[in-house]
Amino acid sequence: MSRTGQDYIKGLRDGRCVLIGGEKVTDVTEHPAFRNAVRSVARLYDAAAADPETFSYVEDDGEQHNVIWKRPKDSADLAARRRAHDTWAALTHGLIGRSPDHVASYITAMATTPGIADLGGRSYSENLMSYWRYLRDNDLYVTYAVTAPGRARSSDVFGKQQRKAEADASHASPAAHVVRTDDEGIVVRGTKLLATSAVLADEIFVGSILPLSPGEEQYAVTFATPVGAPGVKVMPRKSFEQYVVGPEDDPLAFRYDETDCVIFFDDVHVPWERVFSYRDLDTGLALFTQTSAHVLGNAQAQSRLLAKMRLALGIVRKVSEVTGTWGIPAVREAFAVRATEVGMLEGLIAGQDADPHQWPSGYVSPNLQTLYATTSWATEHVPGFFLGLQELLGSHPFQQAADASVFESEETRAILLEAFGLDSAEDARNRYRLVKTAWDLVGSEFASRHIQYEMFYAGAKHVTRARMNQYFSWDFVQQEAQRCLDELDTWIATGGPAPV
Repeated sequence: MSRTGQDYIKGLRDGRCVLIGGEKVTDVTEHPAFRNAVRSVARLYDAAAADPETFSYVEDDGEQHNVIWKRPKDSADLAARRRAHDTWAALTHGLIGRSPDHVASYITAMATTPGIADLGGRSYSENLMSYWRYLRDNDLYVTYAVTAPGRARSSDVFGKQQRKAEADASHASPAAHVVRTDDEGIVVRGTKLLATSAVLADEIFVGSILPLSPGEEQYAVTFATPVGAPGVKVMPRKSFEQYVVGPEDDPLAFRYDETDCVIFFDDVHVPWERVFSYRDLDTGLALFTQTSAHVLGNAQAQSRLLAKMRLALGIVRKVSEVTGTWGIPAVREAFAVRATEVGMLEGLIAGQDADPHQWPSGYVSPNLQTLYATTSWATEHVPGFFLGLQELLGSHPFQQAADASVFESEETRAILLEAFGLDSAEDARNRYRLVKTAWDLVGSEFASRHIQYEMFYAGAKHVTRARMNQYFSWDFVQQEAQRCLDELDTWIATGGPAPV
């Protein structure tokens, strides 16, 4: 069954190498850049442990596990997974996007079709199943790093780097690749992106979600490693948590900054049993696209997006009510537009779960057409949703005092009450916290990171539109079009409709 929050925190004290700026972090559970995010994730595990009705399932062997590892066989299984996603997303308001159930969904889906790992002619399927069982049995937190640095994506660059590496063995290739093998496993060197939450996770799943070309075989490797393994170096972006003024001034960044990380593999030795594809250009991508991995992973992501949008809409409406703008008809109309977008996402999620896709393996996933319609819709609409809420806030975020210390001075507190016509310091403080929370959702640096994340999480617009083209039921609509044309031909030929 699920481990507790304390179990999780203890597991992070594994000697991992986290380099934030020029500082080497000795304990991420206590460092001011990460400690509150760690506690927020620990709360998820505590919630799962306290609610087995929502979070537990019984495996075929009779053992009980966290439902995030459940391979769904029918609609009831999908509903059980969705309840867990929704519950965890609500606890963080969708602000820890790569929470433990995200990559767990990918690995669990791969475990429904493990034979994909054998496509390259080598037998890695048992490695994949053993890894899924290990994660499930220990309820571990996995993130992934599945893209190469931008400048290392063209085959020409790869080729030049390879030739240079062969000429100079000490050269560090920009993209993670296998530099040598031995009887025990592979040795990996280079960089992988973008391991969001790697600081918070137990394990990193490394692969390629972008196609590779002939000549790039040394980069075609899929494997997993503990974050604390020797040679794994985690380099997070700037921490919002570390630079907050305080919980009243940065109420969300203070608690929910999951961090995004670059991973550098400094000659990391990976045992063969942790390798899932090697030197095959197609298998690594197939693990994501020829299983339900990409589908189950995005299903989780849509639960957390819905939680985030619900919170943002509710907080900004509260601001509107407190400041009096809710009484303006045009403002209420603008809120209705934003509410429609939340309702659309709710409906799309319900639709994809109501009509599951049956995979040849016998397992199911959310409906492919509806799920990819959801990802495409979100990429197109979510930035405008948050921009619209920012517009509804008006200048209120800029009317706030410099920081919450204004309430500690009798002089500034009195000015604040008179300036805003408030009756008590408590009212003023509650209003301050409300507006600061709204700004942290739609306008702060923390908020901007989340909007950027949503813009590209499922891929750029051309990527999500291409997936929609791939999974849309074109045959059905074209058949309907042809039926309409055939009916017209009959009418013209006979002077009336065709017999029913």
